[in-house]
Formats: sequence, structure tokens, C-alpha cells
Amino acid sequence: MTSRMAKALALFLLASITFSFSLLNGQSPQRNRSVPSEITFLGKEETRWAEKRDIPLPVIIGQGVKEEPAVGSFDLGNDRIGPMTKMSPSITQPGCSYTNRFTRGFARVVAGDKAFYERGKYQYFEGNYEDAIQTFQKLIQEYPDSPWKEYAFYWMGEARFHQGRMDEAFSYFEKAAVEYIGNEYYAHALYACGWIQFRKGAFEEGHRFFHRVYEKSPDHSITQSCLFWSAYCLYHLGRHAEAIRELETLAQRYPSGIWRPEAEYLMGVNEFRLKKFNEAASLFKGFLKMFPHHPLEESARYALGWSLISLGDYAEGR
Repeated sequence: MTSRMAKALALFLLASITFSFSLLNGQSPQRNRSVPSEITFLGKEETRWAEKRDIPLPVIIGQGVKEEPAVGSFDLGNDRIGPMTKMSPSITQPGCSYTNRFTRGFARVVAGDKAFYERGKYQYFEGNYEDAIQTFQKLIQEYPDSPWKEYAFYWMGEARFHQGRMDEAFSYFEKAAVEYIGNEYYAHALYACGWIQFRKGAFEEGHRFFHRVYEKSPDHSITQSCLFWSAYCLYHLGRHAEAIRELETLAQRYPSGIWRPEAEYLMGVNEFRLKKFNEAASLFKGFLKMFPHHPLEESARYALGWSLISLGDYAEGR
């Protein structure tokens, strides 16, 4: 009996010592079953590090904020303009005539359809979206041939958009874009349709609307935003080569534009997805040189590291 107990104790101690030794050497049964590291750095301290070989999409500062027309003007040369700034057509354009007794402190009498239009605009800018929609609807009902009707549809879309009623907003924007081609808000209406589709995850439709702005209104102030979001939709569709061409167009037409940094970064991401690691590394290096203080700087540095590792340049990548 004593002999059997001694043998059992000896076996237990031997097993414990073996298990402890494997732990000290980092060899547990679970570790042996795990997937081997993709990348291993061996240095003085023989450090091992593994991480999924991937790079993040850009965290766009302006993402989630839809640009829209507003009273004021938009100057591409203004260094303060950025992705968060709303673009605006000039107040001299017919669709933006908004100089009246509601806003300028002096009386100017307007009547008929123009009175409905201006009152609706005033209510919209005051945040009274439901009142604005009712006013615009009266304009459309009482003056079916009014030249202001096409603008009323656009602003009803903006009002519904701000109320979060996206399906209704889209129907108004689409009407303004499809039935009133060439009006002052045509490009903005297409952009708004693309934006709603993009936010719904309907990337094919989003790309179609965004790209149409470039085709129909290449010199419009909203076009560079549309080119960027068109490329972003193409990225989500896995059409990386097309996305790169869209971004190259953006960079060529607007070399100092508000979306240039994000365009350079997203081009690098698309090149990486195509496994063109040399091109990706070159773009990320260029980004870091041109925009060293941009919010995407850290992401670009991380992406550059993975591009270099993918090329086998472990030392620089590390």
C-alpha cells in the first residue's frame, strides 16, 4: 500500500515539474494548438509579437456631417476651409436669394410665390422644419408653374434630412435632381442622394450619385467632396482600382483641396488591398511628408509599417 502511494506521488511530482517547465518556456498545450505568428521579430531579447496584417480605414473628420448649401459664399482659396465646413453657393445665385426683411433688418416687400419661398427658407434656417415644409408645399400647390418650385423641393429634402426622415428626404432630393436638371441646387441634390445611400450602406447607389456630380458639374464647389465619397463607396465595394482612379482625379483637379490628405491616405489603403505594397509604402511616406500634423498621421505611420513588413523590410517596418 505504501509502495503504491509512493509511486503515485512520484508520478504526480514528475508531471508537475514537466508542466511547470513547459510554462517557463512558454510551451503550454493551448499555445501549441494556436495559429503560429504571422510576423516574428528576433532581437537581443528575442521578443515575439503577432498581429493581424491589416490597416485601418481613415477616420474621416467630416464623416457623419453632410455638407449643404447655406447663406454665404465658398472660397476654395480659404485655408480655413476643411471637411467639417459646409459648402455654400453664392448668395447672388437665384436659389439663394435670401436678402429680405426677415434677415437684413430693412423692409423689402415680396409677394406671391417668392413670398412663400423666402418665408420657407427663413423657417428652415430658424430650425422650424415642419413649418418650412408646409410653406413650401403651399408654394407648390398654389403656384404649380413657379420657378421657385424646384428650389422648394430641395429645401424640403434638407428639412426632412434634419428631422431624420431619410426616405422622405431622399424622395425630395431625387426629385430635385432628376426633374430639375441644371438648377442651382442640382449638384447639391445629387450629393445629398449619394450621402443618404452611402449612410444606408447602399454603396453602389451612393457611388452612382456622387460620381454624377463630377460628370455633370466638374467645377462645382461640392465636386471634390463627391469624388472622395465616390471613391470611399468604391472601396467598400472592393473595387480598389476604380477607387484609386477616382482619388487620382481628385488629387489632380484639387491639388490643394480640402480632401487631399484623406485622398492620399485612402489611395494607399486601396493599393495595400491590391497587394501593391511598394505603391502603398510610397503613398504613406508621401502623406507623412506632406501632412505631418494631420489627424491621420498615426494611422499612416501604422499602415506604412505594415506595407514595409509585407515587402520583407522587417527592420524599417519595426
